Amino acid sequence: MSKLLPMTLDPNESAESEADRQDRFVRLLSKHSSALYGYVLALTANRHDADDVFQETNVVLLRKWEQFEFGTDFLAWSCAIARYKTLSHLSRSRRQHALDPQLIEALSEKALDAARSADQRRDALLECIGKLGASQSRIVQSRYYHQYSVKEIAENLGMSSARVYRSLASIHRSLHECVQRNLGGVGG
Repeated sequence: MSKLLPMTLDPNESAESEADRQDRFVRLLSKHSSALYGYVLALTANRHDADDVFQETNVVLLRKWEQFEFGTDFLAWSCAIARYKTLSHLSRSRRQHALDPQLIEALSEKALDAARSADQRRDALLECIGKLGASQSRIVQSRYYHQYSVKEIAENLGMSSARVYRSLASIHRSLHECVQRNLGGVGG
């Protein structure tokens, strides 16, 4: 009978390396950054303050990335950190008296719901954009990714400007309907 020896794990063969976990974390942060910024803006009601708090929050998130448990709600975790950074920022800027902490807590819950909704809508929109036909996709990329004017798109595609406008209107309707279907008709 052979004796079973404990298996030693080669650090290079671990299920997921630290670098992979870090990459996953950065992807989550990137994916949720606009929702997180919207959350901070809702709490601060001021773009200048929101920019400062958002930067401070990102610094803390990057410092604490190893504390995040994958599989849990990243947006809720990052928003909790943002809430504390907001309270700290308002206190430092002597505007804390303007907002009652209970009001901030209530705003925080609403803002988190709005951030989640924005994430769901973005994901649904990306899925719907992926379903567009080649010519529609070209128009959308030209207009929104490359930020070409309608006139430039018309010239590049050999279309009239009026036709590009009609195409964009049709694409907008189609994307709106697709997003609504994907979200189950919620959120008009």
